[in-house]
Amino acid sequence: TVAEGRYLYGLWGDGDSALILVGYNGLIMRLTNPAWQVLNDGRTHWMQAVWTDGCAPVIAAGKRGVLLESRGDGGWQNIAPEIAGVDYADVWGPAPGDWFAVGNGGVIVRHRTGQPWSVWRLQSGANLEAIWGTSETNVFAVGAGGTIVHFDGDSWEHMPSGTTVSLSDVHGRSATDVCAVGLSGTVLHFNGIIWRTIDTGFAEALYGVWCRPGGETVAVGESGVALHNSGTPWLGTPWESRSTGTTFSFYAVTGDQEGSVYAAGYNGMVMRYLDGAWDDLTTGNHDRLNGLHASPCGDLYAAGMWGVILRYGK
Repeated sequence: TVAEGRYLYGLWGDGDSALILVGYNGLIMRLTNPAWQVLNDGRTHWMQAVWTDGCAPVIAAGKRGVLLESRGDGGWQNIAPEIAGVDYADVWGPAPGDWFAVGNGGVIVRHRTGQPWSVWRLQSGANLEAIWGTSETNVFAVGAGGTIVHFDGDSWEHMPSGTTVSLSDVHGRSATDVCAVGLSGTVLHFNGIIWRTIDTGFAEALYGVWCRPGGETVAVGESGVALHNSGTPWLGTPWESRSTGTTFSFYAVTGDQEGSVYAAGYNGMVMRYLDGAWDDLTTGNHDRLNGLHASPCGDLYAAGMWGVILRYGK
């Protein structure tokens, strides 16, 4: 038994002493009698998020401990710290070269150019799914069991969320206007003091939320649902479901500086919301997309299964 139970697809021998074995996720192994040696463990399993605070570099986060940084030659380099068993779910930062990534087991890491990695593990061990903030001293991370933690520049502290429902995403407009979404149509709002549950009137799982600067909040999720709130959600402004023309689930949402909102999901789907309507942006790709980010330079990045990273340039 080799390869920790992963699928194996091919075996070749030269008739002398070498045996080469290949398999799932780019796995390459060589038999060096009497043991198997791993030549390549694969970095294409499942990308979860993509982010940049400028034109470059771009950071992509994924399973199997992958944190990829784009290089000037068009390639990607894994710069992740050595942490066993971590699957990264999201990445966000306050400035170029300064960013956080979160993952399962309550792992949070911080990268700052020219400095050693900072690594935290939540005592609860809760899986973290998303991270966002307004500055390096005001960062929120959300995850399983209604977990919400806040970073003040020195340490992470748990915040009462009022729910045990798993949370999928977090975004806001300011330190006193932050939204988190999750399963069963859950929407929470933070006013700078406490988190409150907002009744949307919908039960579909929500996987992404984006707070437009002008005040509209957009939440996307299961079966192509897109919920819009054009007023002040925590004051009872009703939520409206707007047709996206698809039943494919959305797993990520983002927005650009021009006011457009983008959602990505199953079957390589990317859609754009502008002027009150959703329309399709054909990617030519059919892999599930889990991460989406609009850069300040006008490019749209998407990342997903099998290590796919797409760029849509204006």
